[in-house]
Amino acid sequence: MIGRRKLPMELIMNKKARSRTLTKRIKGLKNKTYELSKLHGINTLLIVAAA
Repeated sequence: MIGRRKLPMELIMNKKARSRTLTKRIKGLKNKTYELSKLHGINTLLIVAAA
């Protein structure tokens, strides 16, 4: 079975790469929130705070 390996949590030094990673993670969270809302017929709220 092919899977992703676990990466250590560390600061991404390249600012462009860090910004892109944050964008991808936020997009994934939005998708999960939407799916949860549709599957269970509930209202959801996602709050993302980034500096």
